[in-house]
Amino acid sequence: MIKTKGTKIFMALMIVLGMMACNNAAKEEKGQKQTSAKFILKGKIEGMDSGMIKISDKKYRRNDSAKVVNGEFTLISDFPEPSYISLFDDEKGHIGSLFVENAEFTLTANVNNLRETKITGGPTHADMLKFEKMRKPLFDDEWRKASRDNYKADISKERRAEINKILDKFDQKTKSLELKFIKNNPKSHYSAWLVFIQCSGASAAKKEELISMLDPSLYSQTYIKGVRENLALEKSTEASLEEFVSTASNVKYKVDEQFNGKALKDVVYLGSFTNNNICALKKDGSIQIVSPKGKLVKVIKTEIKGEAKSVAIDAKDNIYVLDVLVKTEYRKIRGRKMAFSSPIGVECVCYNVNGEKMSRFSCPDITTASGAKIADGKLLLSDYSTQKIGIYDLNTGKMLSKIGDMRPCCGILDFSVNDKNQIIVANLGAFRVQSFDLTGKSLMSFGKRGRELDAFHGCCNPVSVAGLKNGAIVTVEKDPTQIKVFSKEGPSLIAGIDELVKGCSYIPMAVDGNDNLYLASPDKGVVKCISVN
Repeated sequence: MIKTKGTKIFMALMIVLGMMACNNAAKEEKGQKQTSAKFILKGKIEGMDSGMIKISDKKYRRNDSAKVVNGEFTLISDFPEPSYISLFDDEKGHIGSLFVENAEFTLTANVNNLRETKITGGPTHADMLKFEKMRKPLFDDEWRKASRDNYKADISKERRAEINKILDKFDQKTKSLELKFIKNNPKSHYSAWLVFIQCSGASAAKKEELISMLDPSLYSQTYIKGVRENLALEKSTEASLEEFVSTASNVKYKVDEQFNGKALKDVVYLGSFTNNNICALKKDGSIQIVSPKGKLVKVIKTEIKGEAKSVAIDAKDNIYVLDVLVKTEYRKIRGRKMAFSSPIGVECVCYNVNGEKMSRFSCPDITTASGAKIADGKLLLSDYSTQKIGIYDLNTGKMLSKIGDMRPCCGILDFSVNDKNQIIVANLGAFRVQSFDLTGKSLMSFGKRGRELDAFHGCCNPVSVAGLKNGAIVTVEKDPTQIKVFSKEGPSLIAGIDELVKGCSYIPMAVDGNDNLYLASPDKGVVKCISVN
């Protein structure tokens, strides 16, 4: 038979296809799952005839979705590297969480028990399930009871110490398992995720040690790349607590039982005037001016288009209210129509102390204003949405500079300005207190994650921070509430503070000209702490 040019090409193609089939067969024999060019999730939810499964993803900000028809759906997207996401339906709520990547996944669930949703597929998700199986025995009855009691305000000191001991033991065992997994799986993207978690609140030296446990092929992974890029700056600014407050003596406080602040509820932000009156911004946008004894001096009604989030006071006692403009959407959740608001921009409205409106201007390049202060003719605003602090010209509203690399959490990011015009940030997602000058240049930082007195506990802390006149630092932690003073003598805890908020919530704090502290609770009003030195 004569072989034509076309016949030769056909035979060569068949040989190549045959080799590929053999390779695939060999991989399947070894149990290696084939990688998909796309993320494909095939789901079956019993009892859910219709709906819309959506992705909630902070990393890629995807909004992909898939219709549920007769309990089944197929969701297709593109994730070039693994990312942790959640799935939800507007009516049914949370469906499940997984580590996505471009591979095939399956989901099985029952609409009446979505907590038992099962998701399989993808090597990173498989590694996560393997690790969760390793950790499951740690969630024993002792841990469950300690976790419940941890948020009770009326427990004894003895029980508090016992709870801390149990939870510390759990944390240590979890970290030990994480390190064991990383050591045994240095090329796993889930190991990179565990390193990223352990780097939160760790020193620069500890971060280097953790990253070195990974295979270098993961250094370009988004989570790890971000940590490595910030290491050089952290090394140059990281300080011990002693260095940060090297000249500051401790300031002791007690709760002022004479302060009449129980009626000052629904306060979302606090500031102080030059005469030591307190400026309390309420949820409805109104301003309450309160005397040092807790007497209501004046109420100012403000023009708020969206949501009142923060307030700043200048040297002439002018009041700058930050109005967060929002877009509202309505969704049906479990049969109920509910409103969901998302921030779209910020405007600043200025009033004098008599309540007369003076100006209104936009604050570009941010969408929220979780914190606000004024210093040296500049308006400083923290934005948890874009993870930065913007520095604006107070007269024109023009952005002059910005401080990036903020790690907000739970919609919280706040800061203060000390007597040296240094910005002191409660960078809660990093478990750090950081300082900057008014140009945005990084100066110093301290802090670590933990339950020790010199550390910050929980998923993210501190939520508020302030500098005292002698250079000492006051921090506020939530969940449970703890108010600490950091000085050259070390950290000290202010006694007598009840639980001010429920769960992962912001606690506003203001310091007056006499270094008295004011703390706001939405339900319990405003608490005042006075110095007893």
